[in-house]
Amino acid sequence: MYSAEKSKSPYVSYRNRQRGFTLVEFMVAMALGLVIMLAVSEIFVNNSQARSEIERVSRQVENGRFALQLLSDEIANAGFFGESGVPSLPAAAPAVCLRAESDVLGSIALPIVGGDNIAATAAPVCLPSYKGRNDYIAIRRSSTCAVGTPGCDDFRSNHFHMQVAACRDATGSITSHAVGDIVLARASTDMTALSRTCASIKAPIYRYLSRVYYVRNDDVLVRSELQDPAVSPRYQKTPMVEGIERLHFEYGLDNTGDGVADEYVGSVAATDPEWESWSDVVVVRISLLARALEVTPGYVDENTYTFPGGVTYTPNDGFKRQLYSAVVRVNSVSGRRE
Repeated sequence: MYSAEKSKSPYVSYRNRQRGFTLVEFMVAMALGLVIMLAVSEIFVNNSQARSEIERVSRQVENGRFALQLLSDEIANAGFFGESGVPSLPAAAPAVCLRAESDVLGSIALPIVGGDNIAATAAPVCLPSYKGRNDYIAIRRSSTCAVGTPGCDDFRSNHFHMQVAACRDATGSITSHAVGDIVLARASTDMTALSRTCASIKAPIYRYLSRVYYVRNDDVLVRSELQDPAVSPRYQKTPMVEGIERLHFEYGLDNTGDGVADEYVGSVAATDPEWESWSDVVVVRISLLARALEVTPGYVDENTYTFPGGVTYTPNDGFKRQLYSAVVRVNSVSGRRE
């Protein structure tokens, strides 16, 4: 008798076990895979955008803080001229962009001058590509280390350097320079002032620095620095920080000679004798607006930023911004008056 059990073939059983997915099962699996891929892609895109935004904001914050610290350090050292005392005011206000030795000597009594909300066409000649409706600030000082000391620059021929004569005996000055005289020269052989020992030891030599900070029309903070006055251009322009869009200052004036600010002004009139008030600046308030270097998709900055003097700015674009401010004491000027 023929048995059904015996009629089962191992081959048939193997084929039944290996029949694979049906078309419906395959389509369901593809759909699930696509959903998972879309979810993973969305997470990746969001993470990438978030990382890019963090990088943009971090760079903007870093640029803003660096610019604020740079300006703060320069302002704090304004008016430092080695061992010199309080110089006399010049007969007339020197230009912002210095040229002759007489201009430089006159500027020593005016360590800080500035321009308030200046139009691009009215900017000083040493500030090319000036972004209008911004302020600039000119800092005059000497280097904080004497030529020849460890870590200090060597004498730079044809650049202005200064000494303060200190040699005297019981009857007074014993050299060609009176005690306290400022010797300004561009050649090392002309630096002849002596130190307090009255030996053949020269008084310390410091490099004279005239630096003007301003915002260029591509939103870069630029330093314009006096070099060799006989060579064109006299001022070397160095880009310092990107993304600085607005720059404004307020100046604290000491009207009573005690080293404390009695009033704050946005600028000082250039008329005679109001310009002399620049010598009374003992405090500077800095306000700067730093923006990201790239736009943020879907973002519009509709904030209104207010600066000293009532200046306002509403950008209405896709850059993120942050306003930075600081109050800086002009140590050398205020310290002499305390």
